[in-house]
Amino acid sequence: MGRLFEVYGLETKLKLLVKQLPPLQDVGPQKCVAFSVDGSKFAAVGVDGHLRILEWPSLHTIVDEVRAHESFRDMDFSLDSEFLASTSTEGSARIWKADDGIPLMTLGCNSDEKIELCRFSLDGTKPFLFCAVQKFNHALV
Repeated sequence: MGRLFEVYGLETKLKLLVKQLPPLQDVGPQKCVAFSVDGSKFAAVGVDGHLRILEWPSLHTIVDEVRAHESFRDMDFSLDSEFLASTSTEGSARIWKADDGIPLMTLGCNSDEKIELCRFSLDGTKPFLFCAVQKFNHALV
């Protein structure tokens, strides 16, 4: 279930106002959520691999991709909010065009590696994507 908690008040007396997010009603457990840097997009991905990118704050659906990954591990928007990078539990990563959800590229590793986490650079010159890769050591017996 999607809920929005709006924070208001003063530093010493904060209050949360719970609001429903209709596009995320009854969608099941969500694995990751992220806002674009410019605040114009909101992305949510379910444990079932379902990617949704919504305009913010109108909640108009931009992308509704049922099988974007088998299951998501992480995601991040680029500084210019043009791209969304995502990683999956199976170890690959994908770069999406955030305005229409078209997958631009899939990144893979060697068979003994998995891409775990991803973050775009925040330097403002070029959208560099940094990925944490886990390498497995296979002992020969």
